[in-house]
Amino acid sequence: MMTLAVAGATGTVGRELLRVLEESNVLSTTPALLASGQSVGEAVPYRSVDEDVTDLAQFDFKKAKIALFAVPPEVAKVHVPRALAAGAFVIDASGAFRAESETIARGLNDDALRTAQKKRLVSSPSPLALALATVLKPLHKSAGVKRLVVSTYQSTSGAGKQAMDELFRQSTAMLGGAGAGDVDNEVFEAQLAFNVLPKVGTFQPDGTTTAEKAFTADLTHLLGAAVPVSATCVHVPTFIGEAQSVNVEFSLPMTAAKARDILGKVEGVAVIDNPKSGEYATPYGAAETSHVFVSRIRDDASAPNTLNLWVVADNLRTGCAQNMVWLAERVASEIL
Repeated sequence: MMTLAVAGATGTVGRELLRVLEESNVLSTTPALLASGQSVGEAVPYRSVDEDVTDLAQFDFKKAKIALFAVPPEVAKVHVPRALAAGAFVIDASGAFRAESETIARGLNDDALRTAQKKRLVSSPSPLALALATVLKPLHKSAGVKRLVVSTYQSTSGAGKQAMDELFRQSTAMLGGAGAGDVDNEVFEAQLAFNVLPKVGTFQPDGTTTAEKAFTADLTHLLGAAVPVSATCVHVPTFIGEAQSVNVEFSLPMTAAKARDILGKVEGVAVIDNPKSGEYATPYGAAETSHVFVSRIRDDASAPNTLNLWVVADNLRTGCAQNMVWLAERVASEIL
């Protein structure tokens, strides 16, 4: 019987991970639900039963053959080594071990799982990188991606429940008559409600942020090519679902019509692009769905072989949970 542990079970990603696990026919046992000491005793529904949460710091990972980590990087750095030392196979979504593990996404670099058997550690990519690579890889195979300029529009769920709560409080206060500067902000450095913040992660000496560097690293890894990427990551006042405005230059001829034809045949991608009828994807519409949506596919008149795209996906489900469960199923079926 396959034993499984989910670290971060009470968080935004963790709860979506449990929802996807409920649908798995391969991983049919109830996982150990792990979280911080503050969540111990909390009941989390799983397959119609309320399951108790166990303290992550006290859990003996010898009880788990597979451990899924949906926790912040600083927490992963403490507890992933414990899980590995106990013999568990770790699937980590924090990005903390990106440099020393394979970053793997379904349908993009499936074979990389074989090289991860020795380390027993794999990383699930950032949701934005997974969504964009799903769209770009088939185009890359056809015409070779030469350069990318990407602006991201990231929801608060990617920053956790406290970030979502802060946006809710701020929005309620503003709608109730509070003026600018009259709302509190603890998670973000500035008010996010009715605003946008051009900073995700922490600033680096070169002016980029940790989120931008992680996104670029994951994207180029999944594409399998050292493609130059210029990324600006932005927090927007939404709860679930993330979007990307993409300008992509190709080495070989590529047109909007050709891209639509290619993407229309890709599993997991849905093209919603009918300008005349005002049909296009939005983060709100992508929430709780399992596809990566592409809209606004158009030729860039300012440069040859260059397209503009609008890419949208549910960052919790499509961008993370589904991939982690797929990885766990592959590990259970083919490695352990």
